Amino acid sequence: MTCNIIVSRQESETLSQQNVPSSKNVEVISRNINLEDFTVIWLDASVNKSEDCLNTTAQLRSVINYIKTFDKMDECIDCIYEYYTEKIFFIISGALGEQLVPDIHDLQQIQYIYIYCLNKDKHEQWVSNYPKIQGVFTDRNTLCSTLKQNVIEQTRNADVIENSLRNLNENSASLLWFEALLEVLIRMEYGNNDKADMIEQCRSYYADNESVLKNIDEFDQCYKSENAISWYTRNSFVFRLLNKAFRTENIDIVFIFRFFVKDLYKQLKVLHEDFLKILQESEVSNIIVYRGQFMVSNELQLLKENINGLVSMNTFVSTSMDKEVAEIYAGDGSRRPQFESVLFEINIDMTILTKPLANIQEHSYFKDENEILLPVGSQFQIMSIENINNNIWYIHLISVNETDTKIKKLNYYLKDAIGDEPTMKKFIYILELMGDVAIVERYKTFLQIENSKATIEELEEMLRDTDSLNNNTCTILFDKIAEKYFRNNAELAFEIIHNLLPFGHPDILTVYVWIGDLNKKNANYQATLTYYNKAIELALLYLPPDSTYVAKIYASMAFVYAKLDDKDQALSLLKKAIDIPLLSSTYLTSYLRPNDLFDTLRLTDKFNIDDVLDLRQNYEAAIKAYEKALILMEQDDKSLFNNYDLKAQIYYFIANLYCKQEDETRALINFLEAIEMYTCSQNFKEMAVCYIKRAQIFYSLNNIEEALINYENALHSKLQIFTENDIDLIDLYIEIGSIYFLILTTSTIEIKIDFYCQMTAKYLEKAAEIYTNSSISFIP
Repeated sequence: MTCNIIVSRQESETLSQQNVPSSKNVEVISRNINLEDFTVIWLDASVNKSEDCLNTTAQLRSVINYIKTFDKMDECIDCIYEYYTEKIFFIISGALGEQLVPDIHDLQQIQYIYIYCLNKDKHEQWVSNYPKIQGVFTDRNTLCSTLKQNVIEQTRNADVIENSLRNLNENSASLLWFEALLEVLIRMEYGNNDKADMIEQCRSYYADNESVLKNIDEFDQCYKSENAISWYTRNSFVFRLLNKAFRTENIDIVFIFRFFVKDLYKQLKVLHEDFLKILQESEVSNIIVYRGQFMVSNELQLLKENINGLVSMNTFVSTSMDKEVAEIYAGDGSRRPQFESVLFEINIDMTILTKPLANIQEHSYFKDENEILLPVGSQFQIMSIENINNNIWYIHLISVNETDTKIKKLNYYLKDAIGDEPTMKKFIYILELMGDVAIVERYKTFLQIENSKATIEELEEMLRDTDSLNNNTCTILFDKIAEKYFRNNAELAFEIIHNLLPFGHPDILTVYVWIGDLNKKNANYQATLTYYNKAIELALLYLPPDSTYVAKIYASMAFVYAKLDDKDQALSLLKKAIDIPLLSSTYLTSYLRPNDLFDTLRLTDKFNIDDVLDLRQNYEAAIKAYEKALILMEQDDKSLFNNYDLKAQIYYFIANLYCKQEDETRALINFLEAIEMYTCSQNFKEMAVCYIKRAQIFYSLNNIEEALINYENALHSKLQIFTENDIDLIDLYIEIGSIYFLILTTSTIEIKIDFYCQMTAKYLEKAAEIYTNSSISFIP
């Protein structure tokens, strides 16, 4: 029989685009955190009250997005000290300013101060004593204009101030990890959804900033990959977010812009190759570029203390081949003591360069600087720092061969870990090696979402490209597609399968249970019960009253009611679930699969029946149910009696219930019964689990020798299916070694002490050897 369901390409793509979750579901950008370089803090008694102040706030946000307003001085002071790593542009009223400015003027985080008041003459005299004060302003247009000019100046300087120049002797590992993550991102493949996700995240972050939202709209409508450099070199949200993200190694923001960063590197690489050709034709292998800027004294001092040391750029840095242009940006030393004038002279040997450097003059947003863009990770050696004419500090850098540095081993290791085909899993692997658990979990969630999308596309392609499918195959495909879509839209998932089956089809029952199970996994319990009730209604209509499937539904409903704290309803349904298989004289002979009994009675995994029983501590009832199951197996079907694994599982569950009752003796007996059954079936893996359970009980009873015997029996069982160097044996080696060590510390017999010492070393060293030689991956 062929499948009569047709999925057009257009319909399929529409479903994918509208209903597949994307990275926007993974919250990355928080509006409560300043992701740009600069912060405005405004203190005024009327700042949140007067219409003029509110209008001024809106206008200021077009210059600096992140604004904190205060009408109480103590709260404002707390914020200033809390933001000690930020660059603060401080606005304050005249009266409050005269009181507060002397206390905060010299703080490093305070870049500029603006007195905003109604009486300019009153405050002109005292403000002249404080060089960071940019003036007394009586109208917001002049204030915003001055603020904008200061931002332009500071934006230029912020490229290198703080972390852009990293001392590789101290920060090499951190920087290399970040570069490894960056390497993965720029070599992965991306689609239109990646741009859409970035746009949505940015719109959310700048939701209250009309000026930036217009800029984002322009990017959305006009951006092309060949314009990446132009967008990065203009004063836009792209530059402000990415530049700080690179300098502060904020991988979350870089990840949001991953498609753009890839485009940026791609364009830079093309221009790099063109630049190399020009240099080769001119027989030039070395170039000199310059960069002029202001630098705070402590940053300059760090460089002075690192003569002959290595530094690395951890953001894209703009330089010029025109020394006179760079000197303009350096200034003349008149900004002391707040800033020093600095001119970098950088000698670059193009023959040893491993990262793409290029002349971007024709592609930069500003085309008059003969601009050379240095990429992230460019490494240099500090040769000298000299003060010329007491005005400008000249810092001489030369490029270095990165493979000759002390950090090459880590670099090689990371490149090997990335491999030839970087993937999202490789990206997560690097994060795991860095040890940030929270960020790893966040990106694992993102990976699951992306995998859902890819799976849907693959399944839909199968449906499109297959001329004829039997009903079973077609149903499976739709089932898988629906499961992926369910992440965001349960109704759509149900509709996909429901439309496949005619009204009254018995398989609709399976669909109801399936959707109920998915809702249960997502803790949507009311919706779960809705589908389970529909399922039980159909089940009682189509299936025998003693059907195992009916028992399964009752058991699942019992679990949900337990979660909803309706204990009486939970126990009532649980009783029905247990009574069906145990009280029916036909149950065991009505179904061919012996696992039906096991699936229905299993207390911990599939139906969580013991979760319900635990509510009333009703272990006796569960034990009785299992023991009756064993009797029925023997009485009703001799073939089932020989199903050793099934019997072993039941003994195992009985033993676990005795453990919960703290009846260790009966627990040990039933674990031993399970071991005997597994011995008959040669199921060494489960046999080892039972031995470990017995070992743990003996250990809790302080019977160390019996614990050791059972751990060693567990190891012997596992060695029937694993080699002695298998990663699966590490825990057992550690447990056995630890017990030998425990015995060693309590033994007083010298001969035995030597033996226990040898055994302790044997097992613990074996565990260490496996761990060292194994490539352990935690990526799902």
